[in-house]
Amino acid sequence: MVGWKLHLALPRLTQNDLVAATCDVLSSDHLGHGNALMPSKLDGSVFADYAYYIVTSVPNKSARDATCDLITTTLTPFDLVTLCGGGHGQDRTKLASRLLESWGWPKDAAAREKSLSSCVQFGEAGRSQLCHEPSEVRKALESCLKDVVRVLLSKLGWSSEMAESHLPELCNEFRRTRPSWADEIDRLTTGGAAYLLRPLLPLACPTAGEANERVITVLFSLAEDLNLDAHHNSRHHGSIEADRHRTATNIEEFLSLAHQLVGELPWHLKATQIFGDSPAIATGHAWCHSYREERVIRVLLSEGVPSSDHLLVWNPSRRNPVMTDAVLLGGPRASRRC
Repeated sequence: MVGWKLHLALPRLTQNDLVAATCDVLSSDHLGHGNALMPSKLDGSVFADYAYYIVTSVPNKSARDATCDLITTTLTPFDLVTLCGGGHGQDRTKLASRLLESWGWPKDAAAREKSLSSCVQFGEAGRSQLCHEPSEVRKALESCLKDVVRVLLSKLGWSSEMAESHLPELCNEFRRTRPSWADEIDRLTTGGAAYLLRPLLPLACPTAGEANERVITVLFSLAEDLNLDAHHNSRHHGSIEADRHRTATNIEEFLSLAHQLVGELPWHLKATQIFGDSPAIATGHAWCHSYREERVIRVLLSEGVPSSDHLLVWNPSRRNPVMTDAVLLGGPRASRRC
């Protein structure tokens, strides 16, 4: 979206401009061999490829920050002031951010929740490391677990009434403290999720067998480790580092198991453009616990324009570039095809 608008506004930009800007952002003299960043012509999609290359090359770099860096480095101060409609003497990065806001990508989109994948720097076996403080990792894990539970309820086809009827008896180990199951899921913790998933997984994924059992074991281990980090303790530094390595390895395994059980996790979509009506196509930046980086996704909404521009979208078929058979998720109410 940004790339096409930039292409229309400044058609003089060339591929060499983006190559030089990307090298500058990455502090590199070349983009490496074998990458797919050398198309035959320059257009809006190519700009997105360069921004995506920066996101995947710099740990914890958001898609918006990468796009802002690329615009700041590619455009001259005169270009930025002209496209922003003023702003002489302002910092170029601030001007680039203003430009993105005017093109429909607000700053608060960059301040999204962290995906669970972005919390771990994956390495060889036993060498994965946490990229964020344990408190942030804990929040990301709990958010991911809520998504998993909502997918399982969708697979079961349970409405809100069915969830209220079946969950109390099915999940008798779960200590319920809130009036509705929607509230319980909205405030789910890691330990609570383990007790909730233990009976739900075999019901929603009856052929998974060992994977269902292993998920619960990993979750109890994660709950223990993250609880230790949440409180004052007198552990030796080396012990803390070893525990965090174990936490990172467990998160890596949990994500692998989640993919095995439910496929790609749901996308948290902020729809910035909606075209048509019944069906409509929603477009916007989205993030998913399965991936480190944001992406632009397009979702076919067969029932028309939704009441909210924040959507939770599960795409079990992984059909792209337009998700034509995705499922809108919410609390434990009947999910519906988009």
